[in-house]
Amino acid sequence: MLTLLLIIYSRKYLRNIFRTHKLVLSQPASLKILSGLTFLLLMIPGNIFSQILNYSVMKGSNRIGSLTAKCVRADERITYSITSGVSASFIFKLNVSVCIDEIFENENLKYSYYKKSINGSETIIKTIPIQKYMYVLTDRNEETKILSSKITYTMGSMYFVEPVFYHLVYSEAYQQFVPIKEIGKNKYLIQFPDGNKSYYTYSNGICTLVEVHTAMATIQFQIIENVAYAP
Repeated sequence: MLTLLLIIYSRKYLRNIFRTHKLVLSQPASLKILSGLTFLLLMIPGNIFSQILNYSVMKGSNRIGSLTAKCVRADERITYSITSGVSASFIFKLNVSVCIDEIFENENLKYSYYKKSINGSETIIKTIPIQKYMYVLTDRNEETKILSSKITYTMGSMYFVEPVFYHLVYSEAYQQFVPIKEIGKNKYLIQFPDGNKSYYTYSNGICTLVEVHTAMATIQFQIIENVAYAP
């Protein structure tokens, strides 16, 4: 009955909102509508739903790059793709790009691929399951180790899922769990092993702002666009 009601409710709005199968939102009020509708769609079994979040990367008042986060859900499979590029001058000219691809099935991580490029020098890290709740981790030196723990929440999924019920998040870059601390309403702090830290702010379950603090600089990822597709 609940599923039927959700389908009826979503169809009523999809008829008008997704008339062209594409929705582009950037205003706060529109983001609230889309976030609510996203929740309904994800609750309907068998539904395919895609969402793209676009961010500006800012250093002070200067735009130094961009980040795009994409989520695709089909039945029990969810894929996340994160791509970012930053070009800035700190002590020296720095060009950084990061790519994350992840697959979840039945709420468990099935595959993670992380690539980071700094001034052309690439680092590739992979996380691959070999048994239930057991993963092979391949680090930047192509050495492997075993992680025996269930992975259900990652840095990639943080853009689309507020950590209301999570106290740890798996970091693809560090290949370990890092703590999440709620520091205010819809705002969370993550502290990394190297001393860097990030603040995540959410609105209706969607990350709208990331503040990254490193030894070199403080930068922000500010949401500018929320694009949803309902095939």
